[in-house]
Amino acid sequence: MRWLKPGGLLFLRFPARNSAYGFITRITPFWFHVFYQKYILGYRNAGKPGWGPFPTFYDKVLSRKEFHEFCKKHGLFIREEYGMNFTKACFFTLLERWFVKIIHVVSFGKLASDHNNLTYILEKK
Repeated sequence: MRWLKPGGLLFLRFPARNSAYGFITRITPFWFHVFYQKYILGYRNAGKPGWGPFPTFYDKVLSRKEFHEFCKKHGLFIREEYGMNFTKACFFTLLERWFVKIIHVVSFGKLASDHNNLTYILEKK
């Protein structure tokens, strides 16, 4: 924050904590993420040094509500906010999307199903 001048822009993208994808990531072990990407999605280099998936840590500030509060507290104006979904198009992602929709419904809409990443364009006041 100290490095950003007033009026300066900061672009951030991070995994969405309160999405169905984030929930699944939090409750499953890391070896499962490597297995899924390597053997289900077909990423041959999954789990090798320098290749994803990478361990993901979800601090509470990575939820939309908490991040908005963080920005207010630190003098940042949210110019743009996007929820994005990056998944490989294959048969298994269709099953994955159904599973994510079920989690969305079971959570009574608290866990978003339409995105797995949040992207922000922030301006320092």
